[in-house]
Amino acid sequence: MLYDTSVFEGATYAALMTRRRPFIMLHATSMANGALFEFTQDEFDFLGSDLGTFHVGRAAAASSAFPFLLSPVSLKSYPHAAGFGIPSAVSAALETREMNPSRYDWARQRLDLMAGQEEKWLHLLDGGLADNIGLRSILRAYDRSDAFIAQRINAGHIKRLTVIAVNARTDPPEQLSRQERSPGLSDVFVKTATVSIEGLSADTIDYAINRQSEREQAQTNVRLCNQRLTGCGAEPFPTFAQEIRTCFVEISFEGLPSPAREEFLALPTTFALPEETVKRLIAVAGTLLDSSPSFQKLLRALRGEASPGAGVGERGNCS
Repeated sequence: MLYDTSVFEGATYAALMTRRRPFIMLHATSMANGALFEFTQDEFDFLGSDLGTFHVGRAAAASSAFPFLLSPVSLKSYPHAAGFGIPSAVSAALETREMNPSRYDWARQRLDLMAGQEEKWLHLLDGGLADNIGLRSILRAYDRSDAFIAQRINAGHIKRLTVIAVNARTDPPEQLSRQERSPGLSDVFVKTATVSIEGLSADTIDYAINRQSEREQAQTNVRLCNQRLTGCGAEPFPTFAQEIRTCFVEISFEGLPSPAREEFLALPTTFALPEETVKRLIAVAGTLLDSSPSFQKLLRALRGEASPGAGVGERGNCS
């Protein structure tokens, strides 16, 4: 496999686990049910397997296995050892089908990974089919009390949470509406595989922005209510385990001025780009951050706050 031999030189996840940071999470999509699969030990626990022995190159191949163009990557699910128990978060989520359907679906998808009496295999395609910007796993880790981000927030290890989403989507000039003849099979295939991806990415970004706003507004409401209740001797409401400041920044080529915006949006999706183009792509990332109002507000907050996560008077995202 090219990824394994030429890019990652046969490295397994055990090599990544020797370092605490950065924490790298690759994604793929299950062919069986369209569920997002994370290359983490938590997911491999449901497969009865050890992530440490898995080759990073195979995970990268799964995450980029675009339908029809590249082959799926298959993983075997093994019977679990005696004493294995379903995590409490999954068991609890199974009781929330009507109140929280997305949480229920997440739990069902975890159970679907497990082998029973018969052999079971997980066939994986490009992670972009389920989440093209890789943000939904981060949002779940923020929302679920048992997940790694929420646990660190509740333990007081996070005072300010910043998420920078790099949406590297391209948008070449659209030609279908300029032709009279019906689109051919190849055009239908490409659009079928990509149109829903763009819509899902936009929904994910909207959800991320709304979640950070809801958290900060809820923190403020509870704090103000308790201040008033304390003044009249009433019992205060339960508070958040830890109040935090949040910042969500999305950068994409849409943030560039013309004609650079159209130039970068027209770049092809390919495994090989000219060296000069790669250099310009790396440089433009800094330009996009410098021109992001949310990121600039974050920098002002970090320069002015007396203590981490205190904020400096501005309101809203990244203050």
